[in-house]
Amino acid sequence: MCGQVTLYSDRKQVFVGKTEISLTLKEYQLLEYFIMNQNQVLTKEMIMENIWGIDSEFYEKHRDDR
Repeated sequence: MCGQVTLYSDRKQVFVGKTEISLTLKEYQLLEYFIMNQNQVLTKEMIMENIWGIDSEFYEKHRDDR
């Protein structure tokens, strides 16, 4: 729980107050990652590695060290 936002990771559900918010899987993963790391500075690389994975085409296409 983060303020009014509640995540149910077993069901991948998000509620703001009592209202369920519909998210795609990636949107859910991003929100969960940001909440779990809310007191840390997150780099683009950290986010891409943790959400898309280092072996993904998305990571290869968008990383900064190419």
